[in-house]
Amino acid sequence: MRQSIVPWCAAAAILILGVAGSLAVPSRLKEPARHGVVRAALQIVERGSPIVGAGGVLVENLGIETAGGASMTLIPKGSSTPALGTLSFTTPTPEQPDILIHLVRGLSERAAEDRSLGWFRIGPLPSAPQGGARALVFFRVDEGAIGLAALEPASRMSLPVGPSGPPQER
Repeated sequence: MRQSIVPWCAAAAILILGVAGSLAVPSRLKEPARHGVVRAALQIVERGSPIVGAGGVLVENLGIETAGGASMTLIPKGSSTPALGTLSFTTPTPEQPDILIHLVRGLSERAAEDRSLGWFRIGPLPSAPQGGARALVFFRVDEGAIGLAALEPASRMSLPVGPSGPPQER
């Protein structure tokens, strides 16, 4: 996984629950001559979130749960809104159909001590060998709402993002 906080920049077209909206994406993905238009469907996770305090500044971290139950911060407390974080995933197993993430907000280094915003499924992913499928996931906080969007970087096609349950024990 590769993480980055991306400055808010020119917007690419997206669809928010059937209503046009905008989502900033990294400049290297938006060069029209090389990459074309980037479109990603935004999944609103929490509206009216208390993560945004006075003056549009985040009062909590936004992150995901990682192995061992740690909370990995994607957009840190103190960030001004609109704020965008990105995380690049590759598949650890061949023909992996999807990616599951547990989104949390809070101040703890342990995900169990943060507020769970839910589990989300990204996919279906294109069929590929181990490490072959990739997903670029965008985490956005703006106007009191937290949203997720994902795309497959090679094709620049939007990947579906939807609610899911936690992974099943094997």
